[in-house]
Amino acid sequence: MDNKKEDKNELVAFLSESGFKLVSIKTIVDALAEMETYMMKKLGINEIELEYYIKKVEELVGEQEAVELEIDEIINWIETLRSL
Repeated sequence: MDNKKEDKNELVAFLSESGFKLVSIKTIVDALAEMETYMMKKLGINEIELEYYIKKVEELVGEQEAVELEIDEIINWIETLRSL
């Protein structure tokens, strides 16, 4: 077995043991696109505006903290920023 395949198998085992569900990259991309679409519809904004406000939220709460927010929490932050 080559090193690349061993490394991949080790990573897969590590992620599985850590409780992560392994899905394809396409599934992840599709899920992120659906999340963006949901937020844009809920907020009534376009993709450019959404990106702008997400960056503002990251600046306010920190990038790592923003990643840990639920979608509805992000929407609440954006609604607050838009009301200012």
